[in-house]
Amino acid sequence: MADDRLAQLAMPDGYGIRGFVRMNAMGATIQDIQVEYNALWAQVVFYMLTTCLVYNYQIRSAYRHATNQISATQEMIRMRLNRPKATAEENVEENIEEKIEENIEEKVEVEAESKSEDKAVEKAEDKVADKTEDKTDGKAEE
Repeated sequence: MADDRLAQLAMPDGYGIRGFVRMNAMGATIQDIQVEYNALWAQVVFYMLTTCLVYNYQIRSAYRHATNQISATQEMIRMRLNRPKATAEENVEENIEEKIEENIEEKVEVEAESKSEDKAVEKAEDKVADKTEDKTDGKAEE
């Protein structure tokens, strides 16, 4: 029986059904179902307070989470802003230096290729000259 009373205190259906049946089937008035009526209002107050407490906890939890996120974001922004940034002039100077280095490397490569080609041409010219000298020497001896 005590378990039924606890269940009725926690659930609004026990008092609600009893009051509804007494009013409809037995013709009771509000004064006749005053116990059920007051119990239902007590449950309303209890559930309202419980809901407010839980909602307050959720709001505070969400607020803490949001402030932590904001702090982390602000710290990240501070770190990015404190990083040394190159000025536009430094960027231009770096680009010019990079281009000069690239041009020097290209010229060195081209010169190396042309030297190897020049040596190959000289060797070919020497061979041709040697052959022509041999031919002219052979004709002169005849």
